[in-house]
Amino acid sequence: MSYVLLTGFLAAGFAVGRMFLMPEKLKKAASWALTGCLFGIVFLLGLKLGGSVQLVSQAATIGFKALALAVGSILGSVLLVKGYVVLRGMLRRRG
Repeated sequence: MSYVLLTGFLAAGFAVGRMFLMPEKLKKAASWALTGCLFGIVFLLGLKLGGSVQLVSQAATIGFKALALAVGSILGSVLLVKGYVVLRGMLRRRG
């Protein structure tokens, strides 16, 4: 499926949602339908990934890389926030 088509449907849904105020019942129904579809997509993705022999055989390597990426992202974020807080404190003391 084309990304242009997906983006078009998203934009159309956004426009309809902005132009017409949706009743609360319809909002609830849309929320339930969206949640159900999301669970279905995740289930189908799990089926496809579980059926991949190559992926299952490389699970340990992929898991280690994913863990390293997650830890690196968290540490990088913490260090950036810490640096921002320290720098902001230094600038406030000067000014």
